[in-house]
Amino acid sequence: MENSPIEEQKTVELVGCGVDRVREAKVLEYNTSAIEYDRFMRLSTVAEYVNRLKLEEDTLILDVGGFDGAFALFVPDLRVWVIDQQTTGGSGLTIPFPDKHFDVVVSIDALEHLPRRDRPTLLKELVRVAKSKLFINFPEARSMDAQKSVLSVFSNKFIQEHVDYQLPTRGETTSFLRKICPDIEISGSSYVNIYSWLAWFVLFHTDKERGLKLSKFLKEHKNNINNPPCLYDLLECDIGAKK
Repeated sequence: MENSPIEEQKTVELVGCGVDRVREAKVLEYNTSAIEYDRFMRLSTVAEYVNRLKLEEDTLILDVGGFDGAFALFVPDLRVWVIDQQTTGGSGLTIPFPDKHFDVVVSIDALEHLPRRDRPTLLKELVRVAKSKLFINFPEARSMDAQKSVLSVFSNKFIQEHVDYQLPTRGETTSFLRKICPDIEISGSSYVNIYSWLAWFVLFHTDKERGLKLSKFLKEHKNNINNPPCLYDLLECDIGAKK
């Protein structure tokens, strides 16, 4: 995608699925080596939780804000439909599906790119179309100083939105979700040390070749760099927890 801070993966493509402004992620090759460390951590971490659900093969899940559909590379037994403003023309604020349409819905780093006034609408739509499980991943507000440090070195569209819109907190996000769905059960986890991320991010965006080499090392040792304070929060929401 031209002028996007994220590089589209050549091992997956978006194809028509019969629903306007929604696409299915078609995997061409199960190869994640070209995915840089930061994005790899987000996609692989959420996928670990989804894969633990042991869903039936070819279960259809929805990825809201999924860009190029690369999440499908990490859930090989499942089908992934994508809604993304840049790549499919769709919006998480008006998801074109009926209530409880998908057993599992994921939204990885979309919430923070909306103005604060629109975030409750996105959360409401995510809860509405999820039948069982909802996974919401976002950089938490505890990392705001690191985000501002990046902008002191170079400009970046996504980081600028983090600062301009103010990153969400876990507390406010879970509060919104409980107002939307009082019976929801939410468990949270955090990962990727803020300071290691900051050093890698600046290197990658100033010297891509060296950043990719470091990406390989960090991906191989991803379980050793999740000590707090952490950049990302992942909320696992059980929509059907109580009747």
